[in-house]
Amino acid sequence: MPVRLEVSRERLLAYLLEELPAGELSALDEQVLKDEHFAAAFAALRADCLDDYALGRGS
Repeated sequence: MPVRLEVSRERLLAYLLEELPAGELSALDEQVLKDEHFAAAFAALRADCLDDYALGRGS
């Protein structure tokens, strides 16, 4: 089933920023990095989010 990346990105970013404390974000990073495909997708998503934040589009 295809995933609408834009919707998923917005939902993931909102969840990460609003719901998870910093310690849980670190734990999530560690788990994600164990799977190379997910790690690559997460790294790209994180870079996009950081770029958006740097450009003033972040929450």
